[in-house]
Amino acid sequence: MARTTISFTEPNQEWLNAQIESQEFKSPSDVINSAVRQIRQNEEEMKLEKLIEARMKKHDATLQKLAQ
Repeated sequence: MARTTISFTEPNQEWLNAQIESQEFKSPSDVINSAVRQIRQNEEEMKLEKLIEARMKKHDATLQKLAQ
């Protein structure tokens, strides 16, 4: 696994520590990896939504042409 050094603002560091203290996560790495996974999942969902929207517009345009 790759290692990276990052810096946090004080409020973010406090939140990170609270996540570990609450035993929601075992380490700072677990918190960050979870956040990155969620961001990546959200990006994939947004891509899918845009694809569906584009297909719907194309479908609607086709229907309008057929109705003329």
